[in-house]
Amino acid sequence: MHPWVAILGLILLLTDGVTSYPRVTGVEGQSVRLPCTYGGEVTSMCWGQGACPLTHCGSDIIWTNGYSVTFQKDKRYKLNGNIGEGDVSLTIENATQADSGLYCCRVEKRGWFNDIKITLDLSIKPAPPTTTVMTTITPPMITATTTPPTTTTTTTTTPPTTTTNTPPPTTTTNTTPSTTITITTPPTTTTTTPPPMTTTTALPTTMVTTAPTTTRASTSALPVPAPTENLQPGKQMCF
Repeated sequence: MHPWVAILGLILLLTDGVTSYPRVTGVEGQSVRLPCTYGGEVTSMCWGQGACPLTHCGSDIIWTNGYSVTFQKDKRYKLNGNIGEGDVSLTIENATQADSGLYCCRVEKRGWFNDIKITLDLSIKPAPPTTTVMTTITPPMITATTTPPTTTTTTTTTPPTTTTNTPPPTTTTNTTPSTTITITTPPTTTTTTPPPMTTTTALPTTMVTTAPTTTRASTSALPVPAPTENLQPGKQMCF
């Protein structure tokens, strides 16, 4: 080890012994914020309990890569600021008196001994006692007189209302053209023909008897008797 490194370390220890750190006060049960910011190039940083050592943060409780949290010891430790813009303030939620002590914020910079180191002294005070006020309320005296209720029954009879919705009759008229049929009946002529009157007139029948004519006997021919005619009525005899 170089002698100048040992001398520098001794100077730092002596400086820590006589330096007072900025104090942050919080209340038990509430959240407390430890401020720490930087400017320039975005870089990694850490928070730790205790004063800032030569390197890193000692008892690390949170680490970032310059843009987001990469390590978190307890969920109560949070960086609620804009990390990318250099706001790396530490918030401790639900603080207790055990959280009191020194905290180191270390921002890493390039080169030897260029890191930004901020040590803060946190003091958590007990929560104020809760005052309980006992209030005695004497209820007022209430005298109640009970009167039997009078029941009046009113019966209202409303005649039923009948609503009849009668749709208007629908008349359908089918008009059929009238057909006129003329039947001409020829006059009937009745002709009564009386049966012919038959008149029978009994005329005397004249029987003509022709006496046989004695002719000489002919050996050649036999005598021909004369014909006898029956006269019909209406016929005349011609002689």
